[in-house]
Order: sequence, then structure tokens, then C-alpha cells
Amino acid sequence: MNDTRELLGHVFGILLAAGAALLCGAAWFGIEAVVGWQWAIGAMLLSMLLRVNLFVLAGAYLFARQFLYFDTLEAVLFAAPGLLILSPAVAISIFAHVTRPVSRF
Repeated sequence: MNDTRELLGHVFGILLAAGAALLCGAAWFGIEAVVGWQWAIGAMLLSMLLRVNLFVLAGAYLFARQFLYFDTLEAVLFAAPGLLILSPAVAISIFAHVTRPVSRF
């Protein structure tokens, strides 16, 4: 049971990291299309320095509006998984809950 739980936690972590990477790429293209590559670099650097990924949410929304031609509600739903990575503390607490060690006694 514990090995299965650990395996599922690791698989979940890998999937979350892959989704976060795709969302960051979409955010880059969204910000770059609307305000230019200089602002996109600034937004990504600021996001990394402040450790709050609000720019990723905004960029993913802009990507859905500009490239996928989604309506507002669809674009918000496209960016919604970014709420999991809005703050690194949220991701850490999710990983800790999923992969926490279980007492073997």
C-alpha cells in the first residue's frame, strides 16, 4: 500500500510539473503576443523572483484568447489549472499531502 501511494505521488508530481511547464509556455506566448517579448521576459523573471505566479495565470488566459480564440469563460477555464501553481507553497502542500509517509507500525 505504501509503495503504491508513493508511486502515485511521484506520478502525480511528474504530471503536475509537465502541466505547469506547458502552462508556462502558453503564458509566455500569451504575454508576448499582447505586450511584446520584453514584457514577457520581465513578467517571467518577476514571477520567479517574487515566487507568485500570477503572471502565468494572466498569460495563459491571454494565450487562450489570442491563439485559441476562446471566449472569456473558456479562457478562464483554460487558465484555471494554473491556480495549483499560483504559489509554490500550494504545490508543496499538495505534494506533502499526497506523498506523506505513512506509519508502518
